[in-house]
Amino acid sequence: MIENYALEEATPKGVPTGHFVMKKMNALLAAEEVLKTHGAMSGKEQEEFLDKNFEKTWGHFDQANEGKLDVEVMGPFFRYMLGNM
Repeated sequence: MIENYALEEATPKGVPTGHFVMKKMNALLAAEEVLKTHGAMSGKEQEEFLDKNFEKTWGHFDQANEGKLDVEVMGPFFRYMLGNM
């Protein structure tokens, strides 16, 4: 997650903080990969699944409406999205 999708936050002076987050678009791209590799979904099936489940899952985890999530919650995020919680 960190290598391919997460963004490292920085101080106002641009110094990296070591704190990694996922913005919505990054999470969506990661969700596409998770569905392909762990859910054997692609194409229209994947698109329909994401249309039905991604926004609901994002809203469940981004309750403060910050537009980002800590990278550490992505495991539970994907389990919730896949209906495994």
